[in-house]
Amino acid sequence: MPIGFSYYCRRYLNEPAEQLRKSIDAPVLYWAVPATSHQDEAWAGTAAGAPLKAPLAGEPVIFELKKSPGKPNAFAMGVTVGRIDSNDVVIDDGSVSRFHAYFQKDPRTPDWNLVDAESKNGTWAGPLKLQPNERARVTDGTKVRFGDVELTFLSLDGLFELIRNGLK
Repeated sequence: MPIGFSYYCRRYLNEPAEQLRKSIDAPVLYWAVPATSHQDEAWAGTAAGAPLKAPLAGEPVIFELKKSPGKPNAFAMGVTVGRIDSNDVVIDDGSVSRFHAYFQKDPRTPDWNLVDAESKNGTWAGPLKLQPNERARVTDGTKVRFGDVELTFLSLDGLFELIRNGLK
C-alpha cells in the first residue's frame, strides 16, 4: 500500500541519511495528481504516514518496489503491479489489470526492468508502449504508466533530490 510523500519528507529531515537509505533500500514509484483549485479539497488533510489507496490533490504517494512479505503472491520473478491485493504494488484503478506488470532487478547491474504482463490497457516506459511480456529498462525519473495511471520511477537518490527540491 502506498504511503504519503510527506512521511518520507519527515523521515528525510529527522533520520540520519544512511539509516534512511538502508531502511528503504529499493527504488520507488512516485504518484501525484495535480493540486486542485478548490481550497477545500486541497486542504482536506494530509496522510503523513497513513496508507492511502491513491494520491490526494497535493499529497503524492510513494510505493517502495519490494516484495510484500506475507502476501499470497506466488510470482517470485519480480515486484508485481496490479489492481488486486495479492500484488506487491496495488493500484486501485479500473484501467489497471488484476495483474498488470512487474518490475525486475537485473542481478548483475543496478538496473531495473519493467515487463507488461499481458495487461488489457497497456504498460508504458517513457513514451514506449510495451508489447505483452516485453521488457524495458527503467532509470531514475522514467515515467511509467499502467492503463491510465502515470507514476515516476525514482532511485533513492532521485527520491532524496525530489524531497530536497520540495523543501526549498
